[in-house]
Parts: sequence; C-alpha cells; structure tokens
Amino acid sequence: MRILKLIGLGVAILLIVAVGSVYGASEYAARRTHAYTPSAVRAAVGPEAVARDGRLAVVYGCTGCHGPQLHGQEWQDDAMHGRLWTANLTRAMPNYTDAQLVAAIREGVRHDGRGLWGMPSEGYIEVTDAEMADLLAWLRTHQPAGAETPTTRFGPLGRLNIFRRESKTSPAWVTEARANPAFDAGPAFAHGRHLAATLCSECHGSNLKGQPGFTPDLLMAASYDAAGFSSFMRTGVAADGKEKGLMTEVARERLVHLSDQEVADLYAYLRKRAEEAP
Repeated sequence: MRILKLIGLGVAILLIVAVGSVYGASEYAARRTHAYTPSAVRAAVGPEAVARDGRLAVVYGCTGCHGPQLHGQEWQDDAMHGRLWTANLTRAMPNYTDAQLVAAIREGVRHDGRGLWGMPSEGYIEVTDAEMADLLAWLRTHQPAGAETPTTRFGPLGRLNIFRRESKTSPAWVTEARANPAFDAGPAFAHGRHLAATLCSECHGSNLKGQPGFTPDLLMAASYDAAGFSSFMRTGVAADGKEKGLMTEVARERLVHLSDQEVADLYAYLRKRAEEAP
C-alpha cells in the first residue's frame, strides 16, 4: 500500500511539473518582448495614396482578417484552444505611431514590444516602403468606431501547442521566413517574385514550397498555361474544373483585384521558378 501511495505521489508531482512547464513556457512566449527595426516610413499624403492602398488592403487580406470596416472579428474561441480575435484596428491604431504600425505589420511586434499572435507578418516583410506608406495612409483614414475585441486567451491545448512550438508568435514566423526566402529569378522577374512573396507566402510559405497537408509547392503553377492561370486567379476554378477550398476563396475575394499585368508577371515568375529553382 505504501508503495502505491509513493507511486501516486510521484505521478502527481510529475503531472504538476509538466503542467507548470507548459504554463511557464507559454506565458514566457506570450509576455516576451521583441526588438524591431525602427522604420522611417510615414503615411503617404493625398487621395491617390489612399486609393492605391484601398485596393492593396483587400489584396493583402487586411479587410479579410480584420473585417471590411477593420473592426476585427473572431478567429477562434473555445475552452480548450483559447480565444483569438483580430484587433479592431480603428481602436488600436491611435495607440501606434507610424513606425510602430510598420513594426506591427512587417515584424509582428506590438507597440509594447510583445509579439502578436495570428498576424501573418511573414507575408509583409517584402512589402516596399512606398506600398507601406500608402497602406498607412489608407489605414489612418479610419476613425475609431465599433467595440474593442476580446483579448487573446490561451486554453490548455493552445498552451500545449505553444510548448511544442507548433503555435508561434508572429515575430517567430518572421524570423523563419527571412531564413527561407523565395527563389530569386533575376531582375526580369523581380516584380513577379515580389507579388509571390507578398501574396502567396501566407499560405504557401516564404519559399513557396507549400505547407505539408495544407498547401502545395507553387511549382504546380507551371502546369497551367497563361490563360488558364489567369482564369484560376480570378475565378478560383482550377484546370480540372473544380473549386479548391481556401484557394478559391482567396482568388474570388483578393486575387481577382490584381491587374492583368500583375497576373502576367506573377505567372512568368512562377514558371521561371519551376524551370530553374533547385
């Protein structure tokens, strides 16, 4: 009987240590502060800038994640995983300088230095300063409105995923993306590469090789001719005549706003990558 009690006590201690380790590691990740690169980018001035990035905000997915009015929306909310809402940007932005807003977008760092969760900053690291200035101009046109969204909360499975490093802060994803850039096909394909790095990397990875069990390597783009690729980008219907889940949604909501030249440049780069990338 004494042995059983000792075994039970040992198991209880191990359980307490395990739970404490998971909680401690997840709290450290949540509260850790991050350095970021100071930016000289400031919001552009004038209606042309606002118009330019009103389109890019849709293409980049700002309105898809934060809602058409940027009031934020629920991403996940359950007892086991936790609660994650996208921010009401109209309420959050007054607390940010332009430089801090650039850090939040490009590097996933809040104005207080903590890392954001769920912000796909890895897809914005190659957004140009000119594009960023236009984006800031458009964002700043939105006056505070709507309710504050709920704060992030981690459930037991959410904390376990952080402990396992399956869930990461946005700065961690940015670091990983910078270490795995998209194939450089040379100056002639630079614009197409830029489009792929900013529009495709969120789902297909910074190196465009896809994410196992989720998205394919974009080598598959070479299986399309130019007309078929353009149709897929605008309709979300693939060459086999079928819709492709999330890709179809992204095509119809975001990629449909690309110009003919942008689609052509993206296709040219992806074909070149398929021909030459190691």
